Amino acid sequence: MVFEISKHVMYNEKIEELLKRISSELGGNIEFYCKVVQADYSLRQIVEIVSKEFDIDKKEIFKRTRRRKYVDARRAVIYLAKYRIAITDKELGKFLKLDRSTVVTHKMIAQSLYDIDLPFKTHIDKCKSKMINERH
Repeated sequence: MVFEISKHVMYNEKIEELLKRISSELGGNIEFYCKVVQADYSLRQIVEIVSKEFDIDKKEIFKRTRRRKYVDARRAVIYLAKYRIAITDKELGKFLKLDRSTVVTHKMIAQSLYDIDLPFKTHIDKCKSKMINERH
C-alpha cells in the first residue's frame, strides 16, 4: 500500500515520524511519501492584486493606519488569503504584522462587508477574477 501525505502550511514533521512508526509496527508493508503542495497564490501575490485593485501602494497595507481605504485593503488581503491559501490566522497575522485576534476580527468584518457593502464586494470579486484569469 502507498499513501500520499501532502505538505502544506499546517504540515507537521512529527506526523511523518508517526506514520513511519505505524508502518513498521504493521510489518513495513505500507509506504508513505510526501508531496509538497504549492498554494495557488502566495500572500505577496494577493497583496499585489489587492493593492492594484484598491489603487494603493503595497506598503500601505502593512502600515498601522486606520483610514478606511487601507483597512479595507487589509481586510481584502485577509479575505482572499483565507479563500485561496491554507494558512492559519496566526501566520497571516505575522505576515501582515497584526495580532491573531485582529486577523479574526478583520476576517469576520470582511465577510460582513462582502455581504452588505457593494463597493467592497465589487473589489473582492474583481480580485478573485484576476486570480482566476492569471492562473489560466
